[in-house]
Amino acid sequence: MNEKLWLLLEEWFRSPVPPLVRREIVSFSSFPSGMGVALVGVRRGGKTYALLEFAEELRKRFPLHNVVYVNFEDERLFPVKEDDLKDLVPLLHEYFEVRKDAPLWLLLDEVERVPGWERCVGGLIDRKVARVVFTGSSAGLEEIPSRLAGRVLFKRVYPLGFKEFLMFKNFSVSGEIKFAPPELLQLFREFLMFGGFPEVVLASGKREKREILSSYFITIFYRDVVEKFSIRKVTEFETFLRFLLREASSLLSMKKALNFMYGLGFKITKNTLLEYLNYAMKAFIMSGVEIFSYKLKDRMQYPKKIYCIDTGIVNLGYFRLKVNMGNLLENAVFLELKRKEREVFYWKGERGEEVDFVVVENFTPVELIQVCYDVREKETGKREIRALIKAMKEFTLKEGLVITENYEKEETVEGKRIRFVPFWKWALR
Repeated sequence: MNEKLWLLLEEWFRSPVPPLVRREIVSFSSFPSGMGVALVGVRRGGKTYALLEFAEELRKRFPLHNVVYVNFEDERLFPVKEDDLKDLVPLLHEYFEVRKDAPLWLLLDEVERVPGWERCVGGLIDRKVARVVFTGSSAGLEEIPSRLAGRVLFKRVYPLGFKEFLMFKNFSVSGEIKFAPPELLQLFREFLMFGGFPEVVLASGKREKREILSSYFITIFYRDVVEKFSIRKVTEFETFLRFLLREASSLLSMKKALNFMYGLGFKITKNTLLEYLNYAMKAFIMSGVEIFSYKLKDRMQYPKKIYCIDTGIVNLGYFRLKVNMGNLLENAVFLELKRKEREVFYWKGERGEEVDFVVVENFTPVELIQVCYDVREKETGKREIRALIKAMKEFTLKEGLVITENYEKEETVEGKRIRFVPFWKWALR
């Protein structure tokens, strides 16, 4: 008998699911028939709680021993071996009361820690041994379709959106709010400053939030990047990552990055920096947005705009000397769009005009979004509107959106409708 695994299973069956704030990332009613589900996303972003929430739902529908949760990062399993996953189903049937007249549900947390996990999971799904939901903290999971093609539905899990953030804060919003009460605005600013990692949201003071964020960054940095990709020049990579976080919500200039690294004494090539950027994206720390163009060559050649997985990570004191609320707001808008599974690009005109987000459906622009924290700065407001109008004409769109801190208005410029909407209202809709 695999005694380590038996111990974890026995503990799971006699323990209640801890109290949870429901996010409904996975639900029984929408579970794909004959397939598994993979929850992928940044570490501590809520994947484990999504599994536990789903387990709570399943326990209400199926026998106790037919709903199984295993965390493969539990230190009691170390060193994790392929047999730990192979032994799971035989162990369940031999030592626990698994009902054969009901499906067996396997909820496997951080399963990528198990050597050869793809073969085991694929076999469980193919032979219809169990219905499988598994998690991982590496984008590499999304690159395995050759082994799990057509057998797994991949779902990205992000830290809390603003609506979920308010739920965690026990702040209820009912009906249409015309003017934000002071408490809502205060929560909105907290959301921008400290982000949406669930544990950070529930922490009480600013100091505790910063300490948790710092520990997250260190854990993600070492476990999901340095260890996973066997990075030898750790200080060099960390310096570049700090540069990326400082540049969040901006166009990434590799020339600027090289000059930054050279200035600190690092002898490094552009190809190495591109490799480091790829690692940061695979660990879900950073994301890139391409320019909108119908030409693939343009999309490949023009620089990407980069965004971070969480505004709290961006705002850690040792990444920026000064808080840039405009950049934090733009990063928050990007994350809300990605949570809604929108396909986004940025737009740049011939004279350097820029629109932050071009929302696309079937590669056709359907919405243009500018982000402007304070439109009362006249020059900034004029520049944002001028770019928006030019892009609207190019894409023959009648309406454009400007997301602000707390300014709301509608106006018509050159026959085009411009809506100014506060972030909190846009996100709650």
